[in-house]
Amino acid sequence: MLAGFHPRQPWHRLPTRLRILCLHGYTQNAEIFGKRIAVLAKDLKNLAEFVFISAPHVIPENSPQTDAERVTYPEGDGQRRWWRVDDESQAYEGAEESLEFVKGIWKSQGPFHGILGFSQGATMAALLVPILSPSPLFSIHFSGFLPKSPAYIVLLDSIPPQIPSLHVMGQGDTWVSIERSRYLAERFGQGRKVVVHDGGHFIPTNAEHRRTYREFVARFIEQHDSDSVDSKKADMENA
Repeated sequence: MLAGFHPRQPWHRLPTRLRILCLHGYTQNAEIFGKRIAVLAKDLKNLAEFVFISAPHVIPENSPQTDAERVTYPEGDGQRRWWRVDDESQAYEGAEESLEFVKGIWKSQGPFHGILGFSQGATMAALLVPILSPSPLFSIHFSGFLPKSPAYIVLLDSIPPQIPSLHVMGQGDTWVSIERSRYLAERFGQGRKVVVHDGGHFIPTNAEHRRTYREFVARFIEQHDSDSVDSKKADMENA
């Protein structure tokens, strides 16, 4: 399921807007995540369109969950996940299907310029950065974490170092420790920016943090416009 905010009208000339693919957290879905970050999407509406998708895996109603996960979301596609971790083998079941699913969305529903995720979705976004084509201009990760699977740690080691990233983590997060979030951020290149807030497992949207998000995203508007001009010049020269 796809959900977008404020689609552009062809007759209304707006500044160039980026398109950001958004991946929800564990037990959420596209509709719920869209509501959770509606303040952020509204604040950045002149810079970017947020496109939300639901993970392909439905969490069964009888699935065992911790208290932190035991949340009822009646809206949208029900509770979703990008993978589940097998207790015995520690295998990330369903992760490969999710990676292929998002790669298909990136290609069929694009163009997208950036990818954003929260919690499990933030880690999924990180795993996608080195394998998406075309590569994202940037990535944003809220409460992401380094996966325990050696195979996926190797995949993260192939992240192109030139892709800028923003990593936001909570000092008081009891669901994803700040250490695991830092370990994920360290897999990215020198263009990474780490923001630590005093709260827990959520996306901070106060004035200071919204300014940080705007400044991070705005720099890619200029890059996208420059790339578009260069592409048009090349097309004219080759005509």
